[in-house]
Amino acid sequence: MKALPKIAWWRHAVRLAVLLGLLAIAGTSLHRRYKSQYGGQFEIDKHAGLRLVDRMMGSSPHMDRRPVQVSGGLWSFKAGPLRASDPLAVLSGVLTSRTLTVTLLLSLLIPLVGILWGGRLYCSWVCPMGLLGEIVRGIRRRLDRIGVRFFNLPISGLPKYILLVVGAGTCLIFSIPFFYGFYPPRILSDALADSWSGTLMTGELLFIGLLLLCELVLCERLWCKCLCPGGALLAWMGNLRQLRVRHDPDACTACGACDQACPYDLTPSRRTLGGECDNCGLCIEVCNDSALEFHIGSIQKTERTVQP
Repeated sequence: MKALPKIAWWRHAVRLAVLLGLLAIAGTSLHRRYKSQYGGQFEIDKHAGLRLVDRMMGSSPHMDRRPVQVSGGLWSFKAGPLRASDPLAVLSGVLTSRTLTVTLLLSLLIPLVGILWGGRLYCSWVCPMGLLGEIVRGIRRRLDRIGVRFFNLPISGLPKYILLVVGAGTCLIFSIPFFYGFYPPRILSDALADSWSGTLMTGELLFIGLLLLCELVLCERLWCKCLCPGGALLAWMGNLRQLRVRHDPDACTACGACDQACPYDLTPSRRTLGGECDNCGLCIEVCNDSALEFHIGSIQKTERTVQP
């Protein structure tokens, strides 16, 4: 199954659509809250964005006409009876409360189906931190072309697995939601919600800015490659995925273009791609030999190790 042309642009479009969707959900949630309280219409009328939502949803001062209530963000999402939660949020909730509820378990169902089919697709198609990381990576490379060079320190993916284990232990032992406070997808989706009320989480956004600065100056995709506990959890679960990048050694000319394009420093030209691969398709897009393609199937049938 060949990748779509310019698959990177499709991924960017999907992630931007997700951000716009989260912004719309936050606005309609705030509108619903104001509609349900006395004097809420006055607050709506003061806010240009909420006035637009009000015209779309109905002008009755006390009623909300939406048949399905939608709320939440990338940490936890709800649409009517349907719920979906980040696997890291489910893990954190279970360990912190030491309780596994049916509701929490069902909220993992949709993400789990996606992971078992496509692995870390969330990282390459949904996560806003991944989008920001790719933007910073593009800025680095454009600056490099004009002679402005930064460090590109070699890093390991091991720290994110250590952080996942340490964080899980902290949740269990101290009943503290360890991951919630510094997880960029949660921070960014909540920041979109807070933008409607004119308040922003300055400390948490400063943390995001510091990460991006480190990615610009020290190392490309530092958070995603080295530090993200959510990515570590998805990579571990993604080893069972069905959608994979398959390499055809007979067509490969060993040009190395795919290895240079990989944001995780993997080597699709020489070995199998495990759970770290997020199926972004960049390696397929840059391959002029048609030696790489998406394939649905088990690892035994779709991938084989090629010696350099």
